[in-house]
Amino acid sequence: NMMVSFSLYTVMMIGSVLSLRKGLFKYQMTQYTWTMVTISIVVFQTQAVFQIIYAGLFWFVMPSSLVICNDIMAYYCGQLFGKRLTRRKFLDLSPNKTWEGFLGSAVCTLIFAFWFSRKLCGYQWMTCMPDKITFRLSTLTCTPAPMYHD
Repeated sequence: NMMVSFSLYTVMMIGSVLSLRKGLFKYQMTQYTWTMVTISIVVFQTQAVFQIIYAGLFWFVMPSSLVICNDIMAYYCGQLFGKRLTRRKFLDLSPNKTWEGFLGSAVCTLIFAFWFSRKLCGYQWMTCMPDKITFRLSTLTCTPAPMYHD
């Protein structure tokens, strides 16, 4: 519940302000800041994942698949064509990265994106919004939004 979370947050904030000690303000404020940043990162990412899942699994599976495809294709294109078309360095940070791997992965990922997005749109589990998230498998029935049609 949102009210319970807000109340607990308020009580913890009041308690932490009352626990401040003279001479340790800088250290305590640094710790509070890092704690808030960490909590914000975790909470906002978790909230974003749940919003994406409630918008349809398509919006979770598709980007994840594109990242995986890009990484794999960069490796294979780099191994297959690497440093054969150009000897120019790609990135000083990682000496084994090549322009051929980068460009090859971009082309392969674009092709995969067009093919895989059409494939995913054919499954109701990818395009329907669930009423609630559970581990129990059930049938989903909905009318997919127009963006999922050809």
